[in-house]
Amino acid sequence: MEYEFRSGGKTPKYTNNGMCTLELHHGGWFENEVYKNGKVCYLDNIIEDFLSLLDLLKIGRGLGYEVDISQVEQRLDIRCKNPEGGLELVTSDATVVEMVGHIPSNKVVVLYYSEIEDYEYDANAENCDGDLTQNYQVNEVDYIEVEDEETFENVGTKVANEDAVKEVPNEDARAELPNEDIGAHFTIDNEGVELPNEDIGAHVAIDNEGEELPNEDEDADSEIKDSDYEFSENEAEDRPTVGENIVDEGTSYGALGEVSSDGADTSEFDSGSGTDSEGNGRRKIKLPKFKQYRRDVDLKNLEFRLGMKFANKKLLIEAIKELAIIEGCSFQVYGSKISREEGTFAIKTLSLEHQCGRGDKLRHTTSKWLCDRYANKLKRNSDFDLISFQQDVLEDYKINVTKLQVYRANRLARDLNEGTFKEQYARLWDYVEELKTANKGSTVKIKTQIVKGETVFQRIYVCLAACKKGFLEGCRPVIGVDGCHLKGPYPGQILTTVGVDGNNGYFPVAYAVVDIESKDSWIWFFNLLIEDLGITNEKAWVVISDKQKGLVPAIERVLPTAEHMMCVRHLYSNFRASYIGLALKHILWAAARATTVPWWEAEIEKMKNEDEEAWKWLKKRPAKNWSRSHFESHFKCDLLLNNLCESFNAAMLDARDKAILSCLERIRVYVMLRMASRRSACQNWRYSVGPRIFKIIEKNKLGSSQCIPRLAGEKLYQVSHIYGGEFVVDLRAKTCSCRRWNLCGIPCPHAISAIFQRCENPIAYVDDCYKLKTYMKAYEPVIHPIPSMDQWSKCGLPPIKPPLYKQQPGRPKRVRTKEPGEVEIPAPIPPNPMPPNYIAPPAKLRRVHASSTQMEQGSSSNTVRGRGISRGRGNIAQATANPNSLQSMARGNGEGGRGISRGRGNIAQALVYPNSQESVTKGNGQGVLPSSHIGLGRGLPSSKLSAIREEA
Repeated sequence: MEYEFRSGGKTPKYTNNGMCTLELHHGGWFENEVYKNGKVCYLDNIIEDFLSLLDLLKIGRGLGYEVDISQVEQRLDIRCKNPEGGLELVTSDATVVEMVGHIPSNKVVVLYYSEIEDYEYDANAENCDGDLTQNYQVNEVDYIEVEDEETFENVGTKVANEDAVKEVPNEDARAELPNEDIGAHFTIDNEGVELPNEDIGAHVAIDNEGEELPNEDEDADSEIKDSDYEFSENEAEDRPTVGENIVDEGTSYGALGEVSSDGADTSEFDSGSGTDSEGNGRRKIKLPKFKQYRRDVDLKNLEFRLGMKFANKKLLIEAIKELAIIEGCSFQVYGSKISREEGTFAIKTLSLEHQCGRGDKLRHTTSKWLCDRYANKLKRNSDFDLISFQQDVLEDYKINVTKLQVYRANRLARDLNEGTFKEQYARLWDYVEELKTANKGSTVKIKTQIVKGETVFQRIYVCLAACKKGFLEGCRPVIGVDGCHLKGPYPGQILTTVGVDGNNGYFPVAYAVVDIESKDSWIWFFNLLIEDLGITNEKAWVVISDKQKGLVPAIERVLPTAEHMMCVRHLYSNFRASYIGLALKHILWAAARATTVPWWEAEIEKMKNEDEEAWKWLKKRPAKNWSRSHFESHFKCDLLLNNLCESFNAAMLDARDKAILSCLERIRVYVMLRMASRRSACQNWRYSVGPRIFKIIEKNKLGSSQCIPRLAGEKLYQVSHIYGGEFVVDLRAKTCSCRRWNLCGIPCPHAISAIFQRCENPIAYVDDCYKLKTYMKAYEPVIHPIPSMDQWSKCGLPPIKPPLYKQQPGRPKRVRTKEPGEVEIPAPIPPNPMPPNYIAPPAKLRRVHASSTQMEQGSSSNTVRGRGISRGRGNIAQATANPNSLQSMARGNGEGGRGISRGRGNIAQALVYPNSQESVTKGNGQGVLPSSHIGLGRGLPSSKLSAIREEA
């Protein structure tokens, strides 16, 4: 990459906060912490978040320094300014991040580049003989204290270049060292050459027992030995450890990096005679730090470096295969263990240069590899699309995969997903204990069955303590129940119960996951719910539901005396299956909305007159289950739909395809966040009632304008509606004869008209269940969070197996079967449809002119220029019958046929007023004659006008 350096000029002003400019000082050196003889250039438009040490090294290479990115240690020194104003050495990405975090307001980061000297000068070794033939780097290293010259020779390190990593011992040392080359030689070939190890796609020769590697060209005498990692048995025992004090005072050594003067082995270093900070004469030797491979980070942006460490051989092979797929060409990597005691592998030899071309199909891209790289996407995407998946792989890795590979990868991902499901079922007991510990007083029940000696899951019930307390203190005694399907490899049902809060919103109370929806499962759910809510007087409770499988019989058995309201939408869906018609639909809904029994009877009579069979079908359904006219008034509930449960089911739609614990946790977290948000939102209410209740009151205020209240006694009124009807309103009892106020607790239009006559606020007459104080009681309890699964303590109970499920024949349904009322009838296709990409031209604006014509009688008329008499609002026929209308027609109020030529007046005035002939002749007239006579609005000839006048 070529950088565009700027030698001068102004620094650009960045509108984006993530950009900065680098001020680069280069070509000089540091002397007494002062940078001398350097040059300055600038590099603009640097993205702060993407800046790293590797980028700074590449910039240094662009400035002319010798930088080999494949090497761990560099001969380049980069320094930046720290917050205290001093200079700090940039040695890692952490330093770069800290530097970016302290960028000044002018968005200019100052960096200093300088070369590192080849060796450290030791004054005590000035008089030693020998040439400085070795380069020793000291950048970012650890310290190891050594004892004597022999030990130091064994741990000496050369890392100036790739060849320096390999150290060849002398003849005596080779005679003593066994063949301990521990490692692997990987040769990646994507050109189809036959390799010994075909199953992993690489030439791998591993020797962990000291045997000769089969792919080595050299013999044992010329075997390469790296002193950084490999030791003989004797050397391993004498190997120094970090922090050991093993150097005796008074021992003299040559200068650091010098070759011994006696001509011994030139590959062995003398340690030097420097002393530490305490002055005890102990020398600290600096060894390089090599990059450690971290799979989570480095696998996404893979870059091999010499000396890179891997935790084990498996990670090394995986990284090599990944790089082979990314590069698409052959390369060689040699890695081995650091020592026999440690299983860490390190790269010893790295050769990434190649001259071959890239192919679009690689044998390393197997279905297992696809599953590993795209497992999350395959699990998350329920609607699997083959073509889009192939395009994603081609875009990410520039390779083509076959359909069979994609299908196999999808199957493997599904198997992994099912394994995740099983693991979560096994941790259910631990989840229950964790949930009970975090939320004291919560009810969590699990029901299992023993099948062939194994514990198999059946049902789980959850009622959090905060939901239980909030419902009993701040909600009406109304509960809605419903169920929805689970998705995934182990289908089931989610049973939910919600209440109604003070703002007419749903309040989650309890939920359960069951293997199958049946009468038995609903009875089990209701028994636990009754125990949690403490329901003793069944008549004081209302249950809203639809006709779910086994739900109605369960309610009749468990809560026989409770008021059971049916969802009218589901009732109409069943009604519509046999009786279709818009008239019947309107009558059914009018009967359901009727608030008094006489009004309901009137609607039922209409149904009988319209269709007697439909009337018989409806009479079989008790009106107390679906009509407001038969609802009790002390519940303050007039709901006709079970939308509250449907809304709760829709909110947890994303949790229904997850594993059991993920599903339960998503529901709990959603309820926790909902309660917290409602708790904070009610602090901003402008009125003492909720926003929804206020809208209902405002709507009823508009209806009160059609009511006339008449005072009969203290807070007792007779209200007359302007369209008929008399109503009795008692403000003291908060009732109205229409029963709207009685049922819901919100003043109806008749009551609001009487309240306005008393100059009072209708909000003061709203029932207490809608007030802010009651609403806050419902959402005041807190649902406590719980940690993730890896932090749960195990309870020791036997693991639970997933529920038994028999795969149904045929392809599984992707969407549920919609009810008749949900089916949308598509719009009819027009006879001449426009093309799909057709864009209609913009409408043209016409300029409208107004003119005035003064007639002989003194009346003036305005004429409007138009494209025909059809633009007017009258009829030209009145011009001949009623001369008085000519004035209005002269103003452009006539109507005639289109296609008449352009004119500015009306020819009708020429029929009665000869004096206006001039104006018509001049082009100010417009009439009923063909355009061939009138022309283009230029007027009529005199002969034509005379003939027209005679006919009139």
